[in-house]
Amino acid sequence: MYARPFWVKRLHEAWGAVPIAWLAGVRRSGKTTLAQSLGEEQSLYVNCDLPEMEDAVRNPQLFYVDFVLVRDRERVDALECKWDRAESEPTGLKAFRAQYSQGDNYLVCPLSGPAYPIQAGGMKVQVCDPSGIAVGASASFP
Repeated sequence: MYARPFWVKRLHEAWGAVPIAWLAGVRRSGKTTLAQSLGEEQSLYVNCDLPEMEDAVRNPQLFYVDFVLVRDRERVDALECKWDRAESEPTGLKAFRAQYSQGDNYLVCPLSGPAYPIQAGGMKVQVCDPSGIAVGASASFP
């Protein structure tokens, strides 16, 4: 892999102005290599040619989860926070899980009862209030 300091600098400059940088160019010009060379700690690489990313790139606000809990190098829990469970939309979670497949999914909202699991977008999601978020490196809900 070739070092690309010019393009890395341009990406960092773009991120100073906007939260998303779109790499466009001819086939096999190094876009994927450049994006992946930044590392997971600096960027989230998404292949927009994948059908499951179509909704996320149409409305980038749907693309993000509200919070993440890094459990270890392989496991990242995703948290969506909503006032009303009915406002939940799984597109952001699906996009996140396309990149980080291991970890628990939480929909955190005010509840007057115990936590419960649901299926959303083909994924298991734990609906709970903040006290229902599992703590510890081996956290996983049933």
